[in-house]
Amino acid sequence: LNQPLTSILNNARAALRFLDSGALAEDELRDILNDIAMDDKRAGDIIRSLRSMVKREESEMISVPLNDVVRQVVSLFNSEAIIRDIRVETFLTDDLPNVTIDIVLIQQVLTNLMMNAAESMVQESRERKISLRTEAGDGHRVRVVVSDTGTGIEEKDIGKIFDPFFTTKRSGLGMGLSLSHSIIEAHGGHMRAENNIDKGATFYFDLPTGEGE
Repeated sequence: LNQPLTSILNNARAALRFLDSGALAEDELRDILNDIAMDDKRAGDIIRSLRSMVKREESEMISVPLNDVVRQVVSLFNSEAIIRDIRVETFLTDDLPNVTIDIVLIQQVLTNLMMNAAESMVQESRERKISLRTEAGDGHRVRVVVSDTGTGIEEKDIGKIFDPFFTTKRSGLGMGLSLSHSIIEAHGGHMRAENNIDKGATFYFDLPTGEGE
């Protein structure tokens, strides 16, 4: 929820600054208000989807191309990438079979992984880069791979990062990765993480396509 709420706050502050300077055109105001309305809807969708998952209600599952979901999240993350001076690369495999998912929840998994990647590069003076890749997995599955050039994961923590309330962040609650892991498992998928050989970490998750048995 922090991501859309932060976006709402930033847009409202930007509008106030423009008003104070007398430099706010009607079209700019309309764009800002549209952004605020869209982020408000996103926050509401997140709450509804998480509530359905926690209460074991039937969520809204739709068959969609996974690449489209990745592109949507990259577009939503664009302003964050600009502010943090991060280059986002995508390597999306064509003609992957559709996945049947709760789009809002899978978007939140991807957003959380990208935000974690961004925060791992805060102290990085070299190139800050997040790479997203989609590919065919084993046994009628598709896989998403999210890599960064940050500090990586301490070896002693790799086995605990998906545990509820475990966090290495000073202000973290330890729920982001735990919830993301639960969401993927609830979709019949799997999630894992490992450190890169050179620098940073890579997270993998796969989802069933519904083909086969």
